[in-house]
Amino acid sequence: MLIVQKYGGTSLATPEHIRSAAKRIAEVKRAGHQLVVVVSAMGKMTNNLIALAKSTVGFAPQREMDMLLTTGERVSMALLAMALHEEGVPAISFTGSQCGIVTDSVHTDAKILEVRPDRIRSELEKDKVVIVAGFQGVSRDKEVTTLGRGGSDTTAVALAAALGAEHCEILTDVEGLYSADPNIVDNAELLRTCTYEEALEFASLGAKMHPRSIDLAKRFNVNVRIAPSADSTAAGTQLVASMEEEPGAMERTRIRGIGSKDGYTLFRTRMDLRTLSESLSAVHFPLRFFSFTDSEVRFLSEPEKVAQVVTVVPIEESFGQVALVS
Repeated sequence: MLIVQKYGGTSLATPEHIRSAAKRIAEVKRAGHQLVVVVSAMGKMTNNLIALAKSTVGFAPQREMDMLLTTGERVSMALLAMALHEEGVPAISFTGSQCGIVTDSVHTDAKILEVRPDRIRSELEKDKVVIVAGFQGVSRDKEVTTLGRGGSDTTAVALAAALGAEHCEILTDVEGLYSADPNIVDNAELLRTCTYEEALEFASLGAKMHPRSIDLAKRFNVNVRIAPSADSTAAGTQLVASMEEEPGAMERTRIRGIGSKDGYTLFRTRMDLRTLSESLSAVHFPLRFFSFTDSEVRFLSEPEKVAQVVTVVPIEESFGQVALVS
């Protein structure tokens, strides 16, 4: 069986974490499976590299930022390959460009155009574990690119689709997807199954898997499981096309979970929804998180976009149009 695994930065944060990951990967390999392992940068390395650039220059060209940021995953891939060799498991590490991830030319937020996994297949045939640096690829004009935040998830799903892997495991520091943030809600429940659409909603509200990767999994019908990196055999959360695949789901409660976001501003306005939407579109503000009744519309704004909102939706009391709630 061919399995693609993805280890996040917290699971590789220290040499001890990397050695532990290598031991778990070795166990899966010795069970007879072929393995491709996608890695993120160690711990907070990406943030540290960004801070390093900002402390060095006032403005960093995006091309050079890609050159800088891709080094984080390269460190992880090489160290993990070394740790696997020490476990007696043959392994080889590849950058995104070496393993055939071809992207467009948009630096710092590139999109994958195609995957040419010939080198990966060749090394799998030699019975090696293939370690791939996530978050990165190469454009057709041979420029190094990055896929934006959460790009390692996208790398893993794209490789699973291209290789026809039986499973794609997103291994992280939580048990899976929960019905609410367990740090806020004490009795939040682990969701054993979750549809792609539900997972997209959770991801947009800050869940552990990136929305782009979930959309890719849905399009190519990739079998994705989100599980704890400390125990990749745990049940975790299995993504499915529809809840018809879950026994007894016909009359399941329709509310599956509650998402949360910090620092948002809530607006209430008596403007009709169409006028409000047109006004906000004029300042490139997407009306996404909103609810409405016959008498008012409520919507959320990120703190940095409040200034955009008030240019088209007045907040003065005398207008009687909108109230800034929080």
